[in-house]
Amino acid sequence: MTAAKTDEAEILAAADALRRWFAAGLKPTIARAYMPESMPYKRVLRIYRIYGRKSVSAQGQLPVPANILESRLDGVEGALFLSVYRRLAGPALPPGLPNPDTVIAAHRRYIEIRLAAGLDRIREGKEIDLSACWVLANALRCGTVQLRKCRRGHTYVTADMQARPLCCDFCSIRESGRLNAPFNDADGEYMREIEEAEKKEAIERARRNSALCDGN
Repeated sequence: MTAAKTDEAEILAAADALRRWFAAGLKPTIARAYMPESMPYKRVLRIYRIYGRKSVSAQGQLPVPANILESRLDGVEGALFLSVYRRLAGPALPPGLPNPDTVIAAHRRYIEIRLAAGLDRIREGKEIDLSACWVLANALRCGTVQLRKCRRGHTYVTADMQARPLCCDFCSIRESGRLNAPFNDADGEYMREIEEAEKKEAIERARRNSALCDGN
């Protein structure tokens, strides 16, 4: 294959990825980092204007993790997303930038757990958007955001340069009585659901592989 055909194939594959990412709500400023050098940014923006969500601006700087996790409730939201993301990406996070498809899958599951935990009723419209979740996933990879376990077993998140105390947001909010939703153990329950789904998927994959071997 010639260099020109290789570039064309890369651009076509990149364009397919952009359509998928923009439809999910990713910002062009993030997506451009994954594009081949032969793909001009003008084409990225052209695809964004067609497939991107109208509520997602193409302009503006990305937020920093400390600002995303500004309040205790923001910390709860961040911990829920990152717990799901780490499960999907694997405990040993792969090198390089986060895979946008993994971030999108984790964001969808995070939205599901918000609904299950009742956070949408208390914080309607205040979920962490997809691009901010990408920032958190990248910060987790870089080590500027950390997931920790408190003595009660809850997962909580801390970020470099954050203004609030470095302690468990789940426990702090529960002790203050400010939140009546059953969110405190939601992350653990949801992780167990994910583990069961992954076990079933592994069993099914092994069964298919076994059937292929028997067929040969």
